[in-house]
Amino acid sequence: MTLEEARELLRGSEYPPILRADEAAALLRVPLKTLYAWVASGRLKESCTKKGKRLLFSRDRLVQSIFNGKEK
Repeated sequence: MTLEEARELLRGSEYPPILRADEAAALLRVPLKTLYAWVASGRLKESCTKKGKRLLFSRDRLVQSIFNGKEK
């Protein structure tokens, strides 16, 4: 899936382009603990950034990393 395909999939989405960790977990329909484990393992390194104590996720890159990322 290309970034453009991910954007098309999410067009009109209820989720904003920048997500908090709880919103990212809800979008992916995984427990928050799983999301944090994926971040710790490096699986989502291209889709998240840390600002202070908070993790922020790019919605489009997050979806792309899940569909195209390598399993760890």
